[in-house]
Order: sequence, then C-alpha cells, then structure tokens
Amino acid sequence: MELSYKDLINNCVIDCAHDQLAVTCSVDTKDRGGVKKLLGLSAECKVYTAEAMKGEAKITGKACYKVIYIDRDNKTAGLDYFCDFSESIVGDIAPQDILNVCHSVVDVSGRIEDDVITLTAICDFVIKVIGKHSGKTIDVANEIYTNRELQETVELSPLKEDTFEVSVEEESGTSVDKVLYFGTTPLITAVTKSDVGALVEGVVQTEIVYLGENGVRGKSFGIPFSEEIEADNLADVKATIKNSRLVLSGDSANNVFEVEVFVTLSGYDVAVRDVELVVDAFSPEKQIEVTHDFLPCKRYVGSKTFDFPVSTEVEGDSLPDNATVLATPVLRVNIANALAGENEVTLEGLAVATILYMNEDRLDSVQVELPFSVTEKVDGITPTDTLTAKALITDFTATFMSGIITLRAMLKARVCIYKTYSLKWVSQVKEGEEKPRNNSGISIYYVNPADSIWDIAKAVNMSPEEVESTNPELTTPTNETRRVIVYRKRQTE
Repeated sequence: MELSYKDLINNCVIDCAHDQLAVTCSVDTKDRGGVKKLLGLSAECKVYTAEAMKGEAKITGKACYKVIYIDRDNKTAGLDYFCDFSESIVGDIAPQDILNVCHSVVDVSGRIEDDVITLTAICDFVIKVIGKHSGKTIDVANEIYTNRELQETVELSPLKEDTFEVSVEEESGTSVDKVLYFGTTPLITAVTKSDVGALVEGVVQTEIVYLGENGVRGKSFGIPFSEEIEADNLADVKATIKNSRLVLSGDSANNVFEVEVFVTLSGYDVAVRDVELVVDAFSPEKQIEVTHDFLPCKRYVGSKTFDFPVSTEVEGDSLPDNATVLATPVLRVNIANALAGENEVTLEGLAVATILYMNEDRLDSVQVELPFSVTEKVDGITPTDTLTAKALITDFTATFMSGIITLRAMLKARVCIYKTYSLKWVSQVKEGEEKPRNNSGISIYYVNPADSIWDIAKAVNMSPEEVESTNPELTTPTNETRRVIVYRKRQTE
C-alpha cells in the first residue's frame, strides 16, 4: 500500500485573552475654580501598542475622561483629562503573534473630595490572534478506497490599516461661550465588494454639549462616511476613532461647529478555499487502521445592520415632577450578549446617557440607563453561529412627567456573523493483516435512512462504483430502512 500526503493549512481569528483594567486618576481643580457638583462623566479607551510576549500581551494606552461639572462659583464647566496605562494581560499568546485588541469602557465613576475629582474607568480588553493550524492529509492512496469531501479552509491576512478624515459643519443657532462635552462614536453599516477592494460605509455619531447665551444646550448628529480599502477577498473590518477635534467658527450670533474626525479601519482579508480532503478509507484486501484529525474552525461570512426603536421609564424619589430637558449626551452603548438563533439574532445590552435639565431655576443632571433586548429575523443564521456586535444610539429623547423620565431612542447595530464548523480528515493509515476472502456471489445489506453509498460499500467491502452499478436505482440517503443486494465476482485461486 503506497500513500502520499499533502499539507493542510487553515487559520482563523481566536480569542486568546480577556481581562478588565481599572484605570484611576485624580484631578485637582483648585486652579480651575474648584468643583461643587458633577453633572456628567464619560470615558473612552485608546490603545497605542499591543506587544506579544510569551504567555501574555503588554498593552499600553490611555483612558480619556470627559467631565461636566459646576464649580465653586456655580458656573458650568467642562474638563477633558487623559490617564496613561500599561498592563500585562495573561493568555495563550506567543511572541510571534500579531495581536488585535478589541477594547471598550464598561463603567465609569467619579467622586469629589476637597476639589479633587477621582476618576475611575473600567476598561475591557479582548485579545485576538490569527490561529494558524497545519497538518497532513492523504493525497494519493493505492490499493485502498477513499471517501473524499469538499471542505472549506480559510487563510487570513491583516488588512492594510487605513486612516481617513470625515468632517461636517453644523450651525448652533446661538452664540457659544464654551464647549462642555464633545464625543464621537463610529459604526460601520455596510462592507461591499468594489472594483479596487472593498467599500466601507458607516456613520460617526457626534455628541456636543455647550454653554451659550441661552444656557446649557446639546446637539447630536451623525456624520456619514464612505471609504475604499484594499481587499482581495471578503473583508472583516472594524472602525475606531484615532483622533477628533471641534472648532467654533462663523458669526458670533450663530456659531458653527466644525467637526473633524479621523477614522481608522483595520481587520482581516478572509480567503476561503475549497479543498478536497480524504475523510475515510478502507482496503478490500487488508485490515487498515485509519486515524482522523479534527480542527474546530470559525470564519467570517458577513454582517447585518439593524435599526430598532427602544424605550424605557426611569422613576426615582429625587426626580422632579416636571423639568426642562437641555441636553442628553449618550455616553456609551455596551452589548452584553449577541445571540444566534434559528434565522434570528438577539441583542441584549445597555445604553448609558446623561440628562441635563432645569428644575425651576437650578441646573441639575441624572445619569440614566436604557436597557434593551431586541430580536431581528436573519435568514441563514443558525444557533451554532458566533456573533459579535457594535451599536450606537440615535434620536435619543427624554421627557419628565410626574417624577418619571420616559426615554426613547433608535438603536443602530451592526452584527458580524461567524460560521463555526469542524474540518475532518484522514491524517494517517496503518496497514494490518489480510482480510478473510469472501467467496459469496451476493451480499445483502440493510440500508439505514442516513447511510450513504460509501457506508454501503465499506460494509460489503466493495468499491462504491460496484455498489452503484449493481443497484442503479439506489439513491441515498433513503427515507426508510431497505434491503440492498450487491453482486460480486467469485474469486478463484
């Protein structure tokens, strides 16, 4: 028995580490007029470097805090503060790995003591690497029958990182004294194949809180973007904000917000190849021992974008019966679960916003949570699929009535879909003793509903072609157990 082998290569993105880091810093506001009360607080996380080491990843970056507060002179003020961090995250990591870090802020808090604001952000990190798997499979086999199946293998390569600028000008309608809060959040809405690679479309949701001649006000809008990137195959893309800035211009009675945002696109080029693999074998002459190898796989197959209306009511003893809402900046949207069902997707999570309002003649605020659980029909989704999701909130409104805040918004979410499956192949065949000779002229086999032609051939020790030639009407799988008669040539000495 002569055998030859060929190399089998497959890779996919795998999660190799997950950890959370509490980034804490203190800001002394005495030189700024002190601090009397916090009105709003948010934070975002940025990663500068991710260095792969043996058994760990060294992450460096910064937490960016944005604070709205009332100072000791009862003036409304805004504060941006940056805190660097360096952390080692333990995981199944090798020095040669190329790391991809997915990060988010899951919680942020602040406290005041002697005009010092202590800020804490809980940053969540998921470290991903390209898992490269290789092995050998039978290519050519003499003197044995082989069952071959066409299976999908994947080759991943990092996309060339692309940073581009999007900008917009929005009228404020008033004279702006100062900007208290400025935040941007990106979301990809579509990735389609183009002549030069892939066209990535999305939106940057922008939140501004400012102080003008009419007091505190807020403005929220989306900035659409469209960017071509280099990609030979299916592109699995993510968007992050590299930098953003806000400049005031225009007439003093109607200042214009000039917003410039630098968006970075990164991800993977996903090449899928169909490879014929030997999945089973038997010899008509000799006993053989077949060794199978299995490889769990996950590959990106596409994404879907949805818009959902979401709402809730918030009640509290300290809330006023009625109040005038001035601004409602959405601070973050966290997806807790992205669940695949039969032809459907369920997203569960929480949006956090600050409501700035006037209660009689006093400026006040409350942080609110908008939980959501939404389900959307998606043809082709199965419970074995793996999902990741990003989302943002648009059209957020809040209404006070009788001590209850009614919150309404639109949730825009993008779900990335990954197919999970296993490769199976014959990696080794060992030859054993000769089989006893079968001199019977016919063999009778009772076919089970799930049996294939290969199963029948292996059971009666004949080639699949011989089984089919003697039973031309046989189709598999069958709907019921049935008897099959196969004829064999009588063997002589």
